[in-house]
Amino acid sequence: MRTRLTRRDLARRRGYRLDLRRTIHRNISHGGVPITLVKRQRKDKPLRLIVLLDASGSMSMYTAVFLRFIHGVLDQFREAEAFLFHTRLAYVSDAMKEKDAGRALDRLSIMAQGAGGGTQIGESLQTFNRWHAARVIHSRSCVMIVSDGYETGDAALLGREMAALSRRCRRIVWLNPMMAWEGYTPEARGIKAALPHVDLYAPANSLSSLRALEPYLAKL
Repeated sequence: MRTRLTRRDLARRRGYRLDLRRTIHRNISHGGVPITLVKRQRKDKPLRLIVLLDASGSMSMYTAVFLRFIHGVLDQFREAEAFLFHTRLAYVSDAMKEKDAGRALDRLSIMAQGAGGGTQIGESLQTFNRWHAARVIHSRSCVMIVSDGYETGDAALLGREMAALSRRCRRIVWLNPMMAWEGYTPEARGIKAALPHVDLYAPANSLSSLRALEPYLAKL
């Protein structure tokens, strides 16, 4: 995915629009005949992915799979960050980049204390917005939240923090494995508070559903 997105980005930059003013200036010596064309230069700012993974009890059957997904994102994307949350938020990028698998698991197990319990998404996002967002988000950032949206805390707080997050980043993608379940509807208080601020709400129950994110990310 990262390779294909990079190729698309390079092709888009090569085909960037003509800079008429600079083209005229460059060709003054040719009597103004536009022999040499100058295209507008686009600043190289690669897509940055920030993944926030729900590690609460209701997501326990998916956590191991998504940890592998996050590991791949951190390994392949030049700019990526990762966080786990349950009743609190934990920054895990450094731990997941650890080359020694044993040390990585030890660091993750310490950070993930409380995993498998309840979910306080609003408070976790509040921590992210207050202490991490300014450092990890830039103008071409996509925040990817992986959660079923079952909030055991304040749903109104979740809505406010989602609104604050949407003002900071380019897009918010919410991946919900439960969407693949027959008859599922987003009725939980948490997800209902979050959805007005989500740009893409998509399933995440298979590799195919994760691959389907690529065309969306290519537009950022």
